[in-house]
Amino acid sequence: MAVVRSDELPSSLVTASVIEHVVHSRLVIADLSFHNPNVLYEVGVRDASSKPFVLVSRAADPIPSNLGHFRVVQVSTDKVPTFVSEMATRREQITNYARWALFGDEQGNNDS
Repeated sequence: MAVVRSDELPSSLVTASVIEHVVHSRLVIADLSFHNPNVLYEVGVRDASSKPFVLVSRAADPIPSNLGHFRVVQVSTDKVPTFVSEMATRREQITNYARWALFGDEQGNNDS
């Protein structure tokens, strides 16, 4: 899979381009940190498309109630040493969530 960041898409017709990627990509990883309204809208569009996605958020940000039933990888960013030491664990968790989202339980889900 190729990684495409929405903030790196061409500046003309950003909204159309982002929605095109949100709807047609094999997997979307969305960062809920700071409760960006555009991201929340894009997650809603992705959910409506019934395609897989993974949610990530800063641990300091509450998860919006309408997304509370989804798995969310929460990353503590309070202290740099904690953040750095957690990165391998969070990367593995995101990978496991992505596998689960793409393939279901037959790929195994070790996200305890």
